[in-house]
Formats: sequence, structure tokens, C-alpha cells
Amino acid sequence: MLKHIFGRAVLLLLSLCLATNAALADCDCEEVFYDLFVEFLNLPHGDSALVSRQGAKTVLIDTGFGDGIEKIHTAISAEYYLRGKIDYLIGTHPSDESIGNMAKLIETAEVGSIYLSKAIFPTQSGQEINAAAKKKGIRVNEITGSTTIKLNDEISIRFLPSNTDNTYIKLSYKNKSFLFVRGSKEITDQEVMRLGASFKSDFLNISSYNNGSICDSFLKAVSPRFTVVSGKSTTFVYDSILARLLKICDSEIRRTDRDGWISIDTDGHVFSSFTEVLFSRGDPEDGIVTLASSVLSGGNYSHENIWDKNPKTAWVEGNKEDGIGEFLEYGFFGKEPTINSIGMINGYAKSVETYQNNNRVKTIRVSFGTGESYLFSLRDNEFQMQVFRLPKPIKDVKLLRITIVDVYKGKKYRDTCISEIAFN
Repeated sequence: MLKHIFGRAVLLLLSLCLATNAALADCDCEEVFYDLFVEFLNLPHGDSALVSRQGAKTVLIDTGFGDGIEKIHTAISAEYYLRGKIDYLIGTHPSDESIGNMAKLIETAEVGSIYLSKAIFPTQSGQEINAAAKKKGIRVNEITGSTTIKLNDEISIRFLPSNTDNTYIKLSYKNKSFLFVRGSKEITDQEVMRLGASFKSDFLNISSYNNGSICDSFLKAVSPRFTVVSGKSTTFVYDSILARLLKICDSEIRRTDRDGWISIDTDGHVFSSFTEVLFSRGDPEDGIVTLASSVLSGGNYSHENIWDKNPKTAWVEGNKEDGIGEFLEYGFFGKEPTINSIGMINGYAKSVETYQNNNRVKTIRVSFGTGESYLFSLRDNEFQMQVFRLPKPIKDVKLLRITIVDVYKGKKYRDTCISEIAFN
């Protein structure tokens, strides 16, 4: 009997899964798990970013305010990429949107060290943060232009010197870098001339609570390939800045107010294993987060369709080629399941015509965070659930990835589709 292992995904009964498993072989290729994760939390008030990697220190940048603290607690208790502790808590700006919940978080969570921008200390919130830290014996450090935090031998955070109350945080991992910008002051040409190449980054994060204008020379200096705007401020001039980002940098842009909880994964060389960047729409409070390496734009092709119990909807990958190497990734929170088998309705099963017009999966690789990795072959022209039994039960699953290895070609389109996935 199927056991429900996460909240939103109501799993299909095995009695409906009449197909037997196809060819199975061990996979000798190495999957990349537990690399550097940067999570932009979709808070109701304010914004917050979480940086983590297995074997490295964890960092939380800002906390937002109000009931968003529950989402932060949920995130830091997610054992599949955190150890339940914030090693470094960073406050960037004296506004509630940045640090409103910081004192409360210090009281209710395990925190190692605290770093605050100079402008925070004389404020009421700054005094509350200091009092909460003192009560728990936590050191509070002032951010300076020479402050550097080492998360491990390969990952570091450097605070760039600022002549205003803006805070610039540079996260570096091997040959990839992230720039976080916080504050309310204008970023001027003079600031850019002073810091120069220090701004250059692959990835830019701008808070929607940044009230100061941003000059074109700053955008050119950063030249980000990817940009996330976090927070839900209605005063942020989205259209102007985002339009200039597209024009000047051709940056790919995501927003937490529109796209929800956003996760970026890099191994320090590329963003994710096969595609440049991962964007997630799940929330950990539901018990599971799914990541899709890509999603086809222009329709209802979200990876959330794979658990909606409707084979007439599908996840459609967004690769311009055949989707080889695209993947779905599951992170399980709290109650790690034991998985015995995996079921899949292949292709876009809306109709025979839609099914045959698009690519279907021919071979998948199923990989677990514990190191096991298996190849399965799917039959074509089959609209029922195909079930693949694992050679042994995989216990305490925290992370699972399903990767497209080979496809059956569609008559009309090169998009590869999966309609449903279920676990036993």
C-alpha cells in the first residue's frame, strides 16, 4: 500500500500502476549533490537569503519582519542542506524589512556569530539585537570594508567598503561569485569608480527595499548573467531597473514576489550540473521542495504538474535541444522516507496527438543524495504509470534527482515531457 510521504503530493495507488519495471542498470556517473545553495526566502514582509553547503558554515542574510520568521525556522531545520544552525547571521540595514525579526530569531534559533552594518547599532532594533545576543553569549561584530568570513577553504564572504549605509556582500566559490546589494542610498558613478572590478559578479541580488537609484555604470560593472530581486516592496522601481538590466547585461531575471521561493545551486564552475541556474517554486513548510533545471515558458508547463494527479498536464523542460541532462530534484524535509519504487507517466499524456508530437523520456537516471544511482528504461506509447522497482529500499531519503538521459523524438517538437511521478 502506498504511504503518503509528503503533504501536497497525494500519491497514486499502486493498483493503478500495472506496468512492470523495465531494464535496470547501475550508473557509474557521479551526480553533484550538496553543492553551494543560495536560497531566497519568499517572506511575507521583508527579505532574507540563506547560504549553505554540506561541510561548510551556513549564513543567513537579513530576517524580514512579522510572521515570516516561521519560514526561516522551517528553512534552517531542513536537514537535507542545513545542520539546523546559523553559523553567521548578517544584518545589512536598520530597516524592519532587513532586521525586524533578528532579535527574535537570536532568541529562538542556534546562532554562532552576528555581523551588523554600522548604521544598525544606534537604532532600537540594534539595541534589541545586542541584548538578545548578550543573553546567549553571542558575539556581535561590526561590518567593515575589510571584513571577510570563511565558510570553508573554498567559500568566502567579503564585505566591500561603502561610503554610504549601503551594504555590498561578495560571496565567492571557486570561479563563481554572487553580489548581494542592500541599503537605501543611491549607487553612484563615484562609488563604482572607487570599487571598480570588485563589483563584477556572475549573480546579482537586489532587494526590492533598496530605495536608492542604481546607475548604469553599476549594472555594467557587475554584468550579472543572473539576477534575483527579493522582497515584495511596492516602491521598488522594477520596470526601470529590470529593463536596464536586460538592455545593458542581458541578465536573466527572477523575482520572489512573482516566482516564490528561489533556489540557486552551483558547483563553483557552472550553475547546476547541466543548466545554468535552478529556480524552485516549492516551500519547505509543505514537507518537500522540488527543483526543475528548466521549465518551458509560455504556458502551464511547471514541474508542479507532476504531482497534480492529472495526466493531461505535464512538466515540459525548457532546453532548446532535446532535454538531455535536464532534471527534477526533490528535497525531503523532516520525515525522510524510505523509497522502494518510482512510478512515471511518460510524455505529455493529454492526448495521443500531443503525446506523439513532443519528446518522451526513453532513459532516466535516478540518483540519491546517499550516492546510489540507477538507470531505468521507459517504454514508448504507453499512457499508464510505469513503475520501476529499486534493487533495494533506499532509507532516509533526503535528496533525490531524476535526470533525462535519452528520449524518444517527437513528430513536431523537441520538448521533453513528463506527466506524473509518484513514489512508493
